[in-house]
Amino acid sequence: MTTFRVDLDDLRSLARTLDHAANDLREMDRQRGGLDGDAGAADVEGAVHGFIAHWSDATGRIARSLDALSLVTEKSHDAYAAADGTVAAASAEGGRRMLRP
Repeated sequence: MTTFRVDLDDLRSLARTLDHAANDLREMDRQRGGLDGDAGAADVEGAVHGFIAHWSDATGRIARSLDALSLVTEKSHDAYAAADGTVAAASAEGGRRMLRP
């Protein structure tokens, strides 16, 4: 017989960690500064702005993926918790039926 065990606390903790990571990426993107002429040459400044635009796009996509993973993990937690409650209730009811004369 195969045993499958889910640690509900760890699952919820993982969902929160993913959520925090997504928020950290968004905050990092909000706080990045621009050059505004500080790079010296226009072509260097243009290259840096291009890099920042691609970086922002990539971190935004990663943050959205982390949001989705967090949501799925939280829903998994809720489903496993509900299943655990259903099994516990069924076991308790079965035990009561076995004890009845």
